[in-house]
Amino acid sequence: MSYQVTRKAILIGCPGRGGNFLHGVEKDLISVRSFLSSDKGGRWFDEEIITLKNPTFSQVRFQIKSAIADYVFIYFSGHGWTRNLNQRMLSFNDKSEQDLTLLNDSPRQLVIIDACRNHVAPGIHGIPDFGEQWDSFDGYYESRELFDKHIINSPAGKIIVHATQNGQFSFDNPMKGGYFTQALLTSATKNTDVNTYTIASIKEVLGSVPNILKQQNNSQIPSLYKSGSLTVPFAIRIPQQNLVRYTKTNRKKLEVSNDISSGGVATLFGLGLLLIAILSSEK
Repeated sequence: MSYQVTRKAILIGCPGRGGNFLHGVEKDLISVRSFLSSDKGGRWFDEEIITLKNPTFSQVRFQIKSAIADYVFIYFSGHGWTRNLNQRMLSFNDKSEQDLTLLNDSPRQLVIIDACRNHVAPGIHGIPDFGEQWDSFDGYYESRELFDKHIINSPAGKIIVHATQNGQFSFDNPMKGGYFTQALLTSATKNTDVNTYTIASIKEVLGSVPNILKQQNNSQIPSLYKSGSLTVPFAIRIPQQNLVRYTKTNRKKLEVSNDISSGGVATLFGLGLLLIAILSSEK
């Protein structure tokens, strides 16, 4: 059975300039696009994915407003910061705006942001080389239909994921990209001891990320903000024997907010959701 599902993905890279230029942003855009196009990522078509390199805010808003679909995925890699202690800000080529501006009227939307959330002027921060690459993207040839089935059956909702917690830095490797993005794709493409092809939500994938980062001496813990009951898939788990089950006991706690909001500016979207504004930090 085929499902008539519309998808849109917008990948945004804002590396900054001068001494704050993030060389790993280009790698992030390539890696995320490759994942989306893979079987484990849901076999997105090329025409469904738009990549914006160092765009102005108006260029981003035009694409966001135009991307109305059953499911919209937004990825941002670049500089971010926190204003007034709790407002999540993202830095585009010409100005900074809050992360909520990446939302539109689509019923199901996932936003993933690899950017800092520190409270001071942005800068570049490095940690030792990541050292681990994610598994091959080879997977299930019917993955697109499997993804579409779960997308269309998902309740409406919005989720925004940040690479780190309020007030903290998100680290970048000039050659390999953001450490959070690498860890996220590592978790998404790892096989588990399942007996059949299984859908993994973004929350399930995030559960392994802190431990993957910890192995690289990185204490980042991602944050998740949500509104509604979104259950769209993020990855497909592929069956493989002789793997140790990753239990809840060896997962580091993920910071989760029950509301997508954490500021004081209210924004109303097509679902009738009242979202409170928070601005984000600089990578």
